[in-house]
Amino acid sequence: MPARMPSRTDDETLLNMLDMRDYDGLSAAKIGQRAGRSRAAVCGLFKRVRDDEAWYEVECAARGVPVCRCRKPENRDGGMTRRWWRS
Repeated sequence: MPARMPSRTDDETLLNMLDMRDYDGLSAAKIGQRAGRSRAAVCGLFKRVRDDEAWYEVECAARGVPVCRCRKPENRDGGMTRRWWRS
């Protein structure tokens, strides 16, 4: 059975959880409490994000292309305002 495509709600949930980790400095346990998930579920989600990012970097290196091909600085990592997905 093919994997289900994430919905907009799934994306927003992940972005909120990453925001709680990166900007609020919350632990996986605290994030899980706020998001209604277990600590293990949060850790698993973050691991899948790390694995996907690492895979993408390897693929870009194998093709000889930069990881970020954005021309506009505001579209590069760190260029978006905090909680940009909420606007």
